[in-house]
Amino acid sequence: MDRFAEDQGLVGPSEGDSAGGEGEGPPARRIPFTLVFTAGVVVILGVSLVAQSRPPPAVELAVKKAGADARVASELGAPLEVEWSPSFLTSCGGDVYLRDAVPIRGPKKPGTLYVQATRVRGRWQFTTLSVQPQDSPLRIDVLRPPPLKPRGRPVRPGVRP
Repeated sequence: MDRFAEDQGLVGPSEGDSAGGEGEGPPARRIPFTLVFTAGVVVILGVSLVAQSRPPPAVELAVKKAGADARVASELGAPLEVEWSPSFLTSCGGDVYLRDAVPIRGPKKPGTLYVQATRVRGRWQFTTLSVQPQDSPLRIDVLRPPPLKPRGRPVRPGVRP
């Protein structure tokens, strides 16, 4: 019998081979070459897809806006970088509506960017844009300006406090 066909599992062992030899266990199962090849191709395609995935344009804009906020820069540092997120692989509604929690990293520490936006007439309008630094329970709302610092009492000439 053809040894190649036997190695590929296309035919059974030849008559000269005995399964009941001394000290032999059950015949070894062979994994077909096509299964190994297919699995390898799937892994390579998956890795390349993940490596080439980029955040949606709305996320890139949100990171840019958050990075420009002085409060975020003081907590995380600047510039901010987007870490990979599995949500980048989905495009369901990505051109019109976005709601996501995006992992970001600054030079000082990482955090999470919470984004909710709608695209209207070609422009993204954010309804939620906040950053939560790692290990902090508070979020920085980028859409709201920071509160004004209270000034000391005005000094009027001739009046003693």
